[in-house]
Amino acid sequence: MAYLQKASKGNVRHCEIFFDPQTHMIERNNISIETVVNGLHRACQAGKSLDPPVDAHLILCFLRHRHPGCAWASPPATKNEALDLLQTLIDSDDDLLGKIIGVGLDSSERDNPPEIFKDVFRLAKKVGLRCVAHAGEEGPSSYITDALDILGCERIDHGVRCLESDAVVERLVSEGIPLTVCPCSNHQLQVISRYFSGENPVRTMMSRGLKVTLNGDDPAYFFGHEDKFGQTHGGYIESNYLATAKECALTADELVKLALNSFESSFISNVQMQEYRGMVKEYCANFQ
Repeated sequence: MAYLQKASKGNVRHCEIFFDPQTHMIERNNISIETVVNGLHRACQAGKSLDPPVDAHLILCFLRHRHPGCAWASPPATKNEALDLLQTLIDSDDDLLGKIIGVGLDSSERDNPPEIFKDVFRLAKKVGLRCVAHAGEEGPSSYITDALDILGCERIDHGVRCLESDAVVERLVSEGIPLTVCPCSNHQLQVISRYFSGENPVRTMMSRGLKVTLNGDDPAYFFGHEDKFGQTHGGYIESNYLATAKECALTADELVKLALNSFESSFISNVQMQEYRGMVKEYCANFQ
């Protein structure tokens, strides 16, 4: 709920929140999946009463290091851990499946290719869940292709290393695949320093015609990114906009485009999308 209160103060109107149940169920506190999902769902419902209200939904992410082939998973992962977790939601008497809108894939990307999770994503699509995955952040651009072709993902999280492959960029552009980019997180995790010589890649991505959105990433943990102008930014959405606007010298029209992209890339109805587009345009008119 603390996140949603912070989001409301930042004028966020819609968010799709990732959560990692395996962290709480297996790796740390032995908390049941029912407790995890129901607690988060109650917070999402309460978000509708905030001023301004926040329309919040949940995307369950599987930890990509939790498979038997990963030696450092602790405790060791069982053979069908992710698949069993999803099946638990499907079989739940408490409609846990109805409290999430999709599944994702996160955690350590390197050496944990998307194909490991093809069966669980196949099942997710079968039961009507939306599918996304972290790909092309620390992993190669080929992981983006695998996330699309093997997992059937509709949206790619991060995806910044697509710029290393013209073919991947061209496909993302032609198919209109959205990328949920998190520049402040990428700075903190040294993705930008390792792969982009310290330069925020959003300007280049936009110039290539990619459908870029700006997003918060682990906002409670990521803080203290200092941009090249000496200003410190955190992990919340407004920090990502401020940092990127400065680092990439974005125009007002480009910032509006990024905001509109975020709604167009969300898993919302056409009616909601038009409503939010109207809010953005009204805000910009009043702001100017």
